[in-house]
Amino acid sequence: MFSFFKKQSPLPPFQNFTEYETLIAINMVQFAGMCDLDTLSNSQDSIYREVEFLNYYVRVFNSSSKKATELLNRLGHHEIIKRFEALDNEKIEKILMLILGMFHADGPLNDTEETFLKRLLSKVNITEEELVKKLKLAKMFLKESE
Repeated sequence: MFSFFKKQSPLPPFQNFTEYETLIAINMVQFAGMCDLDTLSNSQDSIYREVEFLNYYVRVFNSSSKKATELLNRLGHHEIIKRFEALDNEKIEKILMLILGMFHADGPLNDTEETFLKRLLSKVNITEEELVKKLKLAKMFLKESE
């Protein structure tokens, strides 16, 4: 009778993320969204699309923005990034895909987003070529599953 109120599990491919790891992922996606807030090209519409993207994945993770913000306030952004770097490669790659999704939520990558992504890739020892290869594989998988 009360199964409606039970906490739902995150959607694949995020089922193997712990709650803590989902909070790291949410913060990383928030960082991506904020990296270009000071640019003149960032309109209200693009900010709205990025917020919608973030809110969607907070729901996918079955998590809470409030918990993610509390973790950020407790650890600080440098520590969040260190903990992101410490995740296993599979989880890092999934979060990178979310970050790319955030960047594309408001259009093509701009220079600030590209710089952010390159710095992040260097921190986790993934080359741009490797990321592109994984993106192509992901696109092929999505086409096959349709």
